[in-house]
Amino acid sequence: MDAEEPPMPRSRFPQFEVDPSRVTLGDFLGKGAFGIVYRATLTRDDGTKDVVVKTVKENASEEEKLLFLEEISAIVNLGVHENLLGLVNCCTVRDHLYLITEFMPYGDLKSFLTKCRQKKTFGEPRDEIYNFEEMNMYQVARQIAEGMVSIKH
Repeated sequence: MDAEEPPMPRSRFPQFEVDPSRVTLGDFLGKGAFGIVYRATLTRDDGTKDVVVKTVKENASEEEKLLFLEEISAIVNLGVHENLLGLVNCCTVRDHLYLITEFMPYGDLKSFLTKCRQKKTFGEPRDEIYNFEEMNMYQVARQIAEGMVSIKH
């Protein structure tokens, strides 16, 4: 007689949970203390969507996995705000721990602002979005502050 498989653990965030088979990891974007970030494609019934997936390293300890789940929880608890990076989905019930967020074509805010400060190189095409003026900086600062005010403690 075959042994029964253990029951699937329940998701901590059922409203955001997605089956990891719907996530296709793509290009490596970066890494942090215990996480790795990839550009990815999320497949839904209505089509596909470019997203960013943060996950733990393959050799992550149980403590690192728990910290990552706490990070997902914190982002879920932040809720939706136009000035915060949007949570799309997550995977928390299998060996795949994924935090799935919006894909930002110009990268994270720090990298974007750094690129805005760089001078245009002669002969190299430059996207107009990086041509920031003083007023643009004030607008970004205001949006950051609005996002921070929305965070509930």
